[in-house]
Amino acid sequence: MMFLLYKLNYLFIIIIALIIINRMKKVTINFIRHGQTSYNVLGKIQGSSDIKLTQEGIKQAYNCKMNKDIEYDIAYSSSLIRAKETLGIICNNFNKKPQVIINDLIIERGYGIFEGLTEGDISNKYSDIFKNWTEDENTYIGGAETIEDVIDRIKKFLNLIVLNEFKNVLVVTHSGVLFALYKYITGAQLGDRPKNVSFPNCSSNILNIYYNNNTIYELEFN
Repeated sequence: MMFLLYKLNYLFIIIIALIIINRMKKVTINFIRHGQTSYNVLGKIQGSSDIKLTQEGIKQAYNCKMNKDIEYDIAYSSSLIRAKETLGIICNNFNKKPQVIINDLIIERGYGIFEGLTEGDISNKYSDIFKNWTEDENTYIGGAETIEDVIDRIKKFLNLIVLNEFKNVLVVTHSGVLFALYKYITGAQLGDRPKNVSFPNCSSNILNIYYNNNTIYELEFN
């Protein structure tokens, strides 16, 4: 009798899971990192610093490999000029331009006292913090956001997308956001610096979200 009850409960769980899967909705977000800036060239940390694209960055945005025929429901950018410029150039190449919204849930991680400095500058000026930072990317930096802060913003942004039931979304954001998203999805240690993972300027990174009743069940990032 107990075995029969166990089997019935197991079958019930499977049936419920199949119902949820069959009702699952999907939204695809194309995350693009902004084009090159002078700070990228000089090896300076940008964070919330508002730095324009270089001529090479503008060229990268024009040459960004995008299907011009894809119809995006909406396009998002952070309020930083490098992201807005990149999105503007990309959208001009579409046959049908999406509505553009500025949203700072996807703004670059604030780096506080590190902003505007190279790693050499940081090593000379803040040697103890620099040592800790090289060993733990999520170490305390004066005036900076933690990676947990950035992940909290990302989760709010993803929930916003799901609530609006978009199907295709274009987002121009920043490497700090993309690395935080990667760590959140893979469960990597927040202080680690992932090997063999990079987000070059104007790279395209696809996130598929599977959800039902405004609840996210799976995130697929590649």
